[in-house]
Amino acid sequence: MADHDSSLELRIDTRVVRQLGAELITDPEQALLELVKNSYDADADRCRVQIDTSAKEYFAAGKRIEAPPVATDDVSNNGASEAPTALTGRITIEDDGPGITLEEIKARWLLISGSEKRPDSGMAKSSTKKGRTPLGDKGIGRLGTMRLGDCVQFVSRPKGSTKEASGVEFQWSEFDAAKTLNEVPVREVSASLTKGFSTRVMIEGLEDANHWKAADQSELQARISRLISPFSKEHPLRVSISIDGQELELQRLKQDLDLYSTGRHSFSLKRVIEKEKPRDTLELTTEITADFFGEKWSADNESNFFSRFTKRYPKFGLARVADDATQKRWIYRIVRNVDCREIKDYQSDNYPGDFSGSIYSLNFRMLPSADDVTQSSDQQVGATPPTGSLKSLFQKLAGVSIYRDGFGVRIDPDWLDMSANVTSGGSWYGLRRTNTVGHIDITSQGNASLVEKSDREGFVDTAPWRQFLLLAKKLRDEINDIYEALRRGFNDSRKQKIESAEKAPTPEGAIRDLSIQAKFGQDVRSTLQSQQAVLEKAAELFSNAKGISAKEAQSFRDQTRTALKAIQGFRRQENVGSVDASVELLREEIQALRSQVRTAYDFIAAGMAAETLAHEVHPLLDRASELILKSQRSVQKSGLTQVSNDLQGARSYVRLVGKQVSILNPMLKIYRETKDTVKLSEFLKEYETYVERRMRDENIALAVNVAKPFTVHIPRGRLMQIVDNLVRNSEYWLQVPAAQSTVKAPAITIEVSKPTISVFDNGIGVKTEIEDRIFGMFVSDKPKDTGRGLGLFITREILLRYGCDVSLSETRNAHGRRYRFEIDLASVTQ
Repeated sequence: MADHDSSLELRIDTRVVRQLGAELITDPEQALLELVKNSYDADADRCRVQIDTSAKEYFAAGKRIEAPPVATDDVSNNGASEAPTALTGRITIEDDGPGITLEEIKARWLLISGSEKRPDSGMAKSSTKKGRTPLGDKGIGRLGTMRLGDCVQFVSRPKGSTKEASGVEFQWSEFDAAKTLNEVPVREVSASLTKGFSTRVMIEGLEDANHWKAADQSELQARISRLISPFSKEHPLRVSISIDGQELELQRLKQDLDLYSTGRHSFSLKRVIEKEKPRDTLELTTEITADFFGEKWSADNESNFFSRFTKRYPKFGLARVADDATQKRWIYRIVRNVDCREIKDYQSDNYPGDFSGSIYSLNFRMLPSADDVTQSSDQQVGATPPTGSLKSLFQKLAGVSIYRDGFGVRIDPDWLDMSANVTSGGSWYGLRRTNTVGHIDITSQGNASLVEKSDREGFVDTAPWRQFLLLAKKLRDEINDIYEALRRGFNDSRKQKIESAEKAPTPEGAIRDLSIQAKFGQDVRSTLQSQQAVLEKAAELFSNAKGISAKEAQSFRDQTRTALKAIQGFRRQENVGSVDASVELLREEIQALRSQVRTAYDFIAAGMAAETLAHEVHPLLDRASELILKSQRSVQKSGLTQVSNDLQGARSYVRLVGKQVSILNPMLKIYRETKDTVKLSEFLKEYETYVERRMRDENIALAVNVAKPFTVHIPRGRLMQIVDNLVRNSEYWLQVPAAQSTVKAPAITIEVSKPTISVFDNGIGVKTEIEDRIFGMFVSDKPKDTGRGLGLFITREILLRYGCDVSLSETRNAHGRRYRFEIDLASVTQ
């Protein structure tokens, strides 16, 4: 190795540091958060942030000066030759941590990207003396200060010391004048600190002082709440923030959400070890208020709804919070415990770590105004922003945030995909980002496998992160399922109540009622218009009648009475209540249908694509087979045996594809409604051949047992849809981790015994909470990204069209769950 030449050295251009800071920290809030995190990592108990947007400090020749120089020829700027610079705005971050010495500041804080908190490769982070796992490890806090302002000062002293703090100071603007990093001037400084604090970071000359100002302080509170969790009851680091002398409320948001949300969902992920194997469970508790059901809710509705719902869906788990549900804010509670092994694609080896949190649903139309809250502040416990409104604050915080040890992790606002049907009104359809506020709490120690990106904008795409995302979306789907069931149940109970009083309403009937009422309104307007002149004339004569005119006045008085009687007759026929009920019914039906139609369009498009494929693919496959055969003959003449064998294999696959597609032919529109005489034994043998390769690839055995064969008269394509939907449903649930870990030989069985076909598997069975609703539209325990909850619904609708039906047998398996689907084909049996 050559001798070291001390005259040669690597140097760093100052622009590299500026660019690095700009890429790692994207905005002022994130820069401020990194500095507060440093206080947490230093084991501080208190951190005080003060932002003064109008403070001024003057510099000349890189030195602070006490006041602006007097503009006279005698003043020489305290010996400086250049004009002074005024830096406007100041941010100070003080904490009561142990403090560090000047030597430690020089050795560690001035080392760009240096961090004693960064562990050696493959090693876990060491805990602090107070047991905290450091949040920072990249040494980027000081780089982030460039997002805040120009002059950066860092001073510290040992905790408990009364001496002045010592430290360093530099200006980012001086990086532009220097070529390399070692040319940037760094000054040694000392300063007096506030009593009780040991370390201070001060940034002067704010990049954008107006960024920290807002007429509606809910804007500032929302931005700060993204940084520091407003949901934690107690935080190991007490943070206070003031802007221009006004303190911001940071940790009362949970109380406001408890007061004004319509639904509250508390959840956690926990791991326990059973028989040396991990068992991971998602626990969800949902609580519902009367406001969730809207303005039509009443004490009478509650009794009717609860009795009907629990009778129809006894396994759903709906329970009253108190005996008198009308006297409590939270009236209903639903508890769900989800075994993570029942979630397809879940991998316990990539467990993301325990977490917990809450999600709140809001109806912004029911939120009080700022004036309302102010007037009732003596009775309410929550705290609204000093200015602005709760609605404004909640809208700015919309979505589900992630906090690590109480500090926000920047992430896409809609990372849970809740904006599919965005609404901020009172819709009951499920969670939407715009009417949802929530948080998930993780820790550095318990969730170390969830790694934040270098720029602090989300998480690195690792296997544990993907599992975390899978579980979070499962929570979303569970909540949406609860909402959908409650909404439908309440609508049904209202309809049934109306039916008991009068004939059952329908959307068509509601429209007809509206038409009749509209015609009636036109008649009323016409009558009133024709009588108006009479009434006006009568009023004139009544006031002026004298002498002979008095007789004429009497005549007009009689006509006036006639007109009034006509008006009164119309009013007696008017039924405003029925109009309101009709409009309300139409509104609810349209809301429900709107989301369903959007999903139906997806399936219509898929069906049309499949229909086109099945119709056009055969000629293409035939042509491909011909070309392969021609090529095979050519290479055989050339003696290329291996190539010939490969081409023969390709021809086999082409024939296989043709065979698979041919199964779709009976499902085409042209054949779908043509009834066929189908021998079930032959049909199911053909179906076995159709799915043979698929089953082999999935390592699932398919058994067809024909005990009592029979023949049915039904469109062959429809029967194929029915059987295949049920078989595919079994295939899915045999592949979830819970089934794979308990079932050694996964199998699906189709039994034929006149007039019934039974389809079942040896997996875990149907989830208890949905067994009573399994054939409902959009009811599914599959992730929404995987299933739409329409397969079983469509299966039943097809069967009902031909007078048949499908049911879930009451028989339970070893897991205590129902698992057999029974297809009753009696009405089409020959």
